[in-house]
Amino acid sequence: MPIAANSQEESAVKAFTGGAYGGFVLCELEARLNFLKVQTKEIAPTDYISLTKKCLDASLNEIKPKFEEARKEIKNPAAMEALKELYIYWKTSMKVSVISQQFGEPSSLSGARVDEKRSGIEERIDRLELEL
Repeated sequence: MPIAANSQEESAVKAFTGGAYGGFVLCELEARLNFLKVQTKEIAPTDYISLTKKCLDASLNEIKPKFEEARKEIKNPAAMEALKELYIYWKTSMKVSVISQQFGEPSSLSGARVDEKRSGIEERIDRLELEL
């Protein structure tokens, strides 16, 4: 029985971490594409905000149940803390770095911020996996 529980825990955590990382990358690319569309006047700046926010909201809604499932399965307190830390960092990263391009940040600064946040997510995923 412990093997099955461990397997369920691992499966729930993998679903969450894969979805979180994938959502971050997807919305990052969506934001970059929308930003280029604004620069080429294909869409208005207000459309950039609404389209990018739509991706963020969809990703947040998709990840919440995966987080709850992983939280339900994890029994180790250190792993639980790592899961919560990853979730909070991921949510903040999604809101701060992906949408930062709307404020006219030079793309080199925006790209560096997104790279930093992506690395932070990867580090927290690694920590969570180590704590399991």
